[in-house]
Parts: sequence; C-alpha cells; structure tokens
Amino acid sequence: MPQRGTGFLVRAVFGNHRILVIGILGTLAGVTGSVAAVSEGAGVLGLLAFLGIGVAGLFLTLGYVCTAASRREVTRRPR
Repeated sequence: MPQRGTGFLVRAVFGNHRILVIGILGTLAGVTGSVAAVSEGAGVLGLLAFLGIGVAGLFLTLGYVCTAASRREVTRRPR
C-alpha cells in the first residue's frame, strides 16, 4: 500500500518557521496570562481565554515540529 504523504495544506500552514515563533509566543502568553488571572482572582471566562490561547499556541508548535520531522532528508552525493 502506498504511503500517504502530508497534505499540501498541512505543509503550507505548518511548514513555515513563523508558525513556530507564533506558537511559542502563544504558549507563553497563555501560561503567563493564566498565572496572572489566577493570582488576581479573575473570573472563569478570563482564565479559560488564556488557557485557550496557550493550547492553540501549543497546537501550532507541535504541528510545526511534526511537519518538520516528517520531511525527507536530502542526502549529499559523494564527491
């Protein structure tokens, strides 16, 4: 059975290094925002919003890493 490759859309979305940076920043914003919301006694909606940002950032980061790991390595020809 032929192996199914990663789709064009997945590579287009997660193949860019900017997605990694946005994912890391989103994860950090979610973590720091959640800690600040808990320490200031914010409502549940504020806490869930920051947790959602953190989860979305983590999803983007993991998507980039999985896409980068599935790329084929280019082998050099011997001289």
